[in-house]
Formats: sequence, C-alpha cells, structure tokens
Amino acid sequence: MSGTFHYRRFVLLSVAIMCAAVVLLAVAYRHRLFPRGGTGGAMFPSSAVYPLRGVDLSRHNGTVDFDLLADSIDFVYLKATEGRAHRDPRFARNYVKAVNAGLRVGAYHFFRFDVDGESQAENLLWVIRRLPLDLPPAIDVESAGQSSGNHPDKTVRERIVDMVRVLRAAGHDSIVIYTNKNGLAHYLDHEELRKCGLWISSFTDPPVSPLAGVEWDVWQFSHSGRLPGVDGDVDLNVQNPRRID
Repeated sequence: MSGTFHYRRFVLLSVAIMCAAVVLLAVAYRHRLFPRGGTGGAMFPSSAVYPLRGVDLSRHNGTVDFDLLADSIDFVYLKATEGRAHRDPRFARNYVKAVNAGLRVGAYHFFRFDVDGESQAENLLWVIRRLPLDLPPAIDVESAGQSSGNHPDKTVRERIVDMVRVLRAAGHDSIVIYTNKNGLAHYLDHEELRKCGLWISSFTDPPVSPLAGVEWDVWQFSHSGRLPGVDGDVDLNVQNPRRID
C-alpha cells in the first residue's frame, strides 16, 4: 500500500509539473509573438475587444511567407511609395502574395515633408492604379526619417492637404493618415485632414486620450512584434471595431 501510494503521488506530481510547464510555455510563446511595445510597455490588446489584427510591411521586412502570416492576422498595409518618385521594390510581389493568402490589403505612402503634396499623390496613384484594395490608401506622416532642414508645421499641413485632395479627386473618398501623438498635434490640425481616418501609433491603452475627442481607425501598438512568416521585428496593429463599416 505504501509503495502504491507514493507511486500515485509521484505520478500526480509529475502531471501537475507538466501542466504548469505547458502553461508557462504558452504564456512565453504569446509574449514572443506579441511582446511589449515600445517604451510605453503596451501589451497586446485584447482579442475579444479588437478581433481584427494586422501588420504593416515594406522591403525592410525582407521575404515574407504570407500563407504562414495569414494564420495570425487579418489585414496588412504594404508600403507602396515614398515622396515624389520612390516605389517600394517589394510592393507588387507582396501585394499578389497577400491577396492569394486571403488577407485584406491596403497600400501606404511615406510622406516627405520637403516634397509638394500633388507630386506625392501622383506617385501613389500611379502604383495603385487599377489595383483592388480592401483598405483605404494611407499616408504615413512622421518626423522620423525626414531630410534635414526647416519644415514648418503649416507647410507640412498644406502639403498633406494637397495630397489628400488629389487622392479624393481620383476617386479615393476614404483616406487614412498614419501618425503618432506628436504628429497628431503638429500636422493634422486642419478641417480637411480631420475628415480622414486616423491610424495612430501609440504605446498606451487607450491609444488616444478620450479627452482629445479623436476617433481612431487603426492602432499600431508595437514596433517589435514577432509573427510566424516574418523574420525579425514587425509592426503590430488592430482595427477599431466601432469604426469598421
């Protein structure tokens, strides 16, 4: 009896340890896929509250396995253009692979502060012409990565407005502007731009203070996510379910 009792206790203890190990591995794996974002330490938003998840990609992410990636996300924004003439060399192949993987696809343009808005709009329009896109075209507005020199807020705003107007004249009624809280305060204070959707980069939850009276459409909550199908860090996003048609 004594030997049998100790054996059963050993088995039960072993099973308990194995279960605890499985739980710890699951937690670790979740944090590897959806780590703390940026310096704000934002955790991966609740999938119950924000069920639609996505990433944004450019040539810097290298070769992506979209079939594998599609197991983790619902949508992707692909960099298409930058400034007056630059075009992302991976956009075309990424677009085809993302569509074939069943993802909802959008295109974004990195906005150059030192280039007029009309030229930038024409660059984006040339690349996305005749392409069926599931998401509105996005304009990436951020001070990082800009050329040196003086870029007054008023001038930047006017150029963004010009780009938006050209895109709308070409039939793109819905447009999203990507920026962070600093960009929101400096560059988007214009009636025409407030009509656009907001893609906010923020490491706080909520991403924008309710006191700001600003609604957001997409929330980029991490620059250092890890997902199967992408080598290295990738930007992680969720869509606002209250703003989805």
